[in-house]
Amino acid sequence: MMNTLIKVMTSRFKSEALWPNSAGAAALSSFLEYITKWECAAGGVGFISETTAVGFRVTLSSVLSLLEYVTKELRYKYLMTANFSQDPVENLFGIVRQSSGCNDHPTPEQFLITVNCLSFYSLARPVTGSSVEPVVLTALLDTGDACPEATSLQETIDKLIAQGDLDSQRDTVSQEQAIPVDRNSLVQKKSFSRLVYHMGGYVA
Repeated sequence: MMNTLIKVMTSRFKSEALWPNSAGAAALSSFLEYITKWECAAGGVGFISETTAVGFRVTLSSVLSLLEYVTKELRYKYLMTANFSQDPVENLFGIVRQSSGCNDHPTPEQFLITVNCLSFYSLARPVTGSSVEPVVLTALLDTGDACPEATSLQETIDKLIAQGDLDSQRDTVSQEQAIPVDRNSLVQKKSFSRLVYHMGGYVA
């Protein structure tokens, strides 16, 4: 039974992949039933630890659910399981814990703030072996003026402040920026409020 389970959970080829209603899928379901029966029969003696049992149930149930999803919703024919791993998730949690300094158990608020901060890190990192040069991607984050020939935004803002009516002049500001519509997503930047508060508190 264990040999079959290991084979099913480490498939790397189409011939060994997990197919809907296949013997491999049936083996996973059978192992889940076996764990339940074993736990009931053992009565707390001679059974694996609760953590291990939960890990088996979560992992195998997730694989079966994912198999059903990719075959029915995404029209996949089969599923190879060799690359299933929780290491990336554990790596993220490790980074979050280290970001909290000596506090290895961050609160939910600290966790969310750290994850939001990490989302701003290496926004334009090229994929290893890709045909895109790093300078092309980092150029998208350049804070320089995208349209040097356009009217200075500072001059426009000064003029509107002198008039004392900013609300009615918002359209004028947008026109003065003179940014092509197809490039708006490349030059407009927004900062998450929690990140601003976090960085402001750190600097203070």
